[in-house]
Amino acid sequence: VSRVMFRRKKEDVFKDLPSKQNIIVPFALDSKAQKEYNKASKEFIEWVHSTKAKKRDDGKAHIETLRQLAYIGKRNGAIEWIENFLESGEKLCVFAWHTNVIDDIHEAFKKVSVVVDGRTNAKQKQANIDSFQDGKTQLFIGQITAAGIGINLTAASSLAIVEFPWTPGDLEQVKGRIDRIGQMSPIVSYYYLVGAGTVDEDTALLLDEKSRMLNQTLDGEVGDNIFGVDIYDMLADLYEKKEAQC
Repeated sequence: VSRVMFRRKKEDVFKDLPSKQNIIVPFALDSKAQKEYNKASKEFIEWVHSTKAKKRDDGKAHIETLRQLAYIGKRNGAIEWIENFLESGEKLCVFAWHTNVIDDIHEAFKKVSVVVDGRTNAKQKQANIDSFQDGKTQLFIGQITAAGIGINLTAASSLAIVEFPWTPGDLEQVKGRIDRIGQMSPIVSYYYLVGAGTVDEDTALLLDEKSRMLNQTLDGEVGDNIFGVDIYDMLADLYEKKEAQC
């Protein structure tokens, strides 16, 4: 029995969806966090080259530590960026991976935000979505694994990723919360808040590589960069401009 898969892409089916704008926003880690990150990174490299590297769970623990430290280091810059964005009066969706990161962002914007994560029950989840979609709530904070599927957040045309997921499918699902039928803005904007020189960049590159391999397998062609821009080229340009201003 032969099997055939017919793949229909959203951009091919829904011709009236808005254009996409991908923007990478790099943050230098503060000095204390940078030292802690460098120490953890060195320990991870030493672990990789040791005989203990065969233990996969230990490797995950090392990487998760780096991810947490990357957030801590860029935290002040990210909070300030969100604050500046909200001053425009526009609504914003922010997505993260870890609940402690979600709690931290919510604490900073408690008066103007709602949260949907794995701890939110079904009734409260819908109430929070409705508050954002139809009410005065300006900021939606979602966990990638719990709020990335099956909900509409079209009241916002901008979305910020504070922590990356592990698969391109999860990233596309999150982006699809604002990029769907009912979106009134002609352009949707995706902001990637990246800790410069950290595992954030490595994860972004990995996501793009996985996406290209998937496109090659399913469609026979590599396709576009999942971020719409080359993350390293953009970072290099930003660093050059910053050095030129110094």
